[in-house]
Amino acid sequence: MNAIKELAIVIPYYKIEFFRETLHSLASQTNKDFNVYIGNDNSPNNPEKIIAEFNKNLPIYYKKFDSNLGQKSLPQHWDRCISLTKNEKWILILGDDDLLENNVVELWYKEKEDKTNLYKFSSQMLYTDEKRFSEVYTHPQYEHSVDAFYRKFKGKTRSSLSEYIFKKTIYEKVGFKNYPLGWHSDDKAWLDFSFKEQIKTINDAKVIIRVSSISISGNKNNLKEKNDATIQFYKDFCKDHIEFLPVEKRTEILSFMEKLIVNNNLLNPHHIYFLLKLHYANLGFNQFFKFVVKRKMFLKALILKNS
Repeated sequence: MNAIKELAIVIPYYKIEFFRETLHSLASQTNKDFNVYIGNDNSPNNPEKIIAEFNKNLPIYYKKFDSNLGQKSLPQHWDRCISLTKNEKWILILGDDDLLENNVVELWYKEKEDKTNLYKFSSQMLYTDEKRFSEVYTHPQYEHSVDAFYRKFKGKTRSSLSEYIFKKTIYEKVGFKNYPLGWHSDDKAWLDFSFKEQIKTINDAKVIIRVSSISISGNKNNLKEKNDATIQFYKDFCKDHIEFLPVEKRTEILSFMEKLIVNNNLLNPHHIYFLLKLHYANLGFNQFFKFVVKRKMFLKALILKNS
């Protein structure tokens, strides 16, 4: 293993179909001042022959774990993969089917500055089943994480964990949120990892995010788990981050969350009470009163039940 470097590129491995391309994108970097850590989630597909192809060009540390953890908790698998790293100060978690443009590492070193905790790159979706690319998504050079999330909420951008480099010390403070399938766990991570500083985007380097029928994002058979994770994420977002948005944007997000709960038949006393508190704490009296009127029958039943 080569000497410790400043950047650790961590690959939580399970799928072999595009793994060679992923490693090739690392071997093609114009700056190879990084170490690669591959954590095998007890996959039935042994990647060691592919890894051997790149051992001469990349400083790779590989470990196969004895149990599959990703199906139960993808964020916990991310955690144990990160635990393989040494003294690197920065981490990039790269999907086992995603790709880095060859200048990602070089430009990151050139753009790195003391104050920033979180870096982001431009991105492009590769829809493998359809054999097409999306548009390239770029971002403001500096942006508060909540503003970045609001743009994503409005469908004006997208985001995946692979396109971020984050400070290891911040990760150790806040960790990952464990949502079903890891769905939105990446969103909560970059909201937290910016740690009150602005995200710095490097738009001249690109990360290719692959979407296919074998990936979680492309799979249509797990919609219930995705909906459950989305509700949990928005509840956490409202508790931890919504205060940084102006009232009109808070209103949009609370309205979306309410519809999500209603459409999934989850309008129970717990969620009503939670929404009531959020409306009271984050919106003006008029909006709070409208919510009370709209849900007055349910609130009345709730009061009677608890009286």
